[in-house]
Amino acid sequence: VNFYLRKVGQKIVCDIRESLFNRVLSLSQKQLKSMKIGSFVTRITNDSQNLSTFFSDILPVFVRNVAAILIILILIFTQTGWFGFFYLAYLPIVFLISYFFRKKARKYYLGEKNAISKMNSFLSESFSGIRVTKTYNREDKKQREFEERNCDIYSHFLHSQDLFAAFFPLMYFLQMSCLILVCGFAIPAVYQGSMS
Repeated sequence: VNFYLRKVGQKIVCDIRESLFNRVLSLSQKQLKSMKIGSFVTRITNDSQNLSTFFSDILPVFVRNVAAILIILILIFTQTGWFGFFYLAYLPIVFLISYFFRKKARKYYLGEKNAISKMNSFLSESFSGIRVTKTYNREDKKQREFEERNCDIYSHFLHSQDLFAAFFPLMYFLQMSCLILVCGFAIPAVYQGSMS
């Protein structure tokens, strides 16, 4: 399944990349001047690569996890009866936390991608105009602009890492607390013989 999803994903990404490139070629001179070169490069390469990652990595894991959750819930209810409700009680909490995490993560991700796009534009324009920069002795100004853009990328990256550093331990805590709760009720039931 992974092989076919990757193959389909790569074909879709190849077609999208080709469409984007053809679209850029069809733009007028005025439209091309209004947009930065780095934006084109970022859109054609990074965004299409993100789609490829979705098809090859994220989608198979998502399908596998949904199937695993459904199988686990069916087994829990058929084998243990009411213990399945402990797991179900945690699902709204997990979905709620995941919803807020997704909103924040999206904000930081888009901020980081935007900062990278600005950096690509800056680098492309700086390198194409390096003779002018050197002729007018503007290296210090370009260095400061580079440092600002570099710090912007770093800042967005740190925000997203802080968010992940809080999210995953919280999910692990919920997982362990649910397991402890189930064991706390299941172990006495096994000793009493009401459950095997």
